[in-house]
Amino acid sequence: MKTSKIVQTIHLDKVYCCVCENPGRSVGSVAEILDMPHENVSIVLDELKSAGLVEFELVKNSPVVKKVYPVDKKSLVPSRLRKALIELITEE
Repeated sequence: MKTSKIVQTIHLDKVYCCVCENPGRSVGSVAEILDMPHENVSIVLDELKSAGLVEFELVKNSPVVKKVYPVDKKSLVPSRLRKALIELITEE
């Protein structure tokens, strides 16, 4: 049975919020916090990484344990728009 789009979206939201609230946690730790299977969390995190919302960092001395961090929100705004926003904010 395929997972519905609504359930997938809920999982994306839950996992992303957890990463934002707990930056630098391992994938396993995120799964534990959310009480979700590690494999499901890993798949969702890969989707979030593909979307440019999170990034991974390998833990020293472990080729498999990854810490996950949200991408800096400023980097999600296109540079041209970022410049326009800065100009708008700094106008007197």
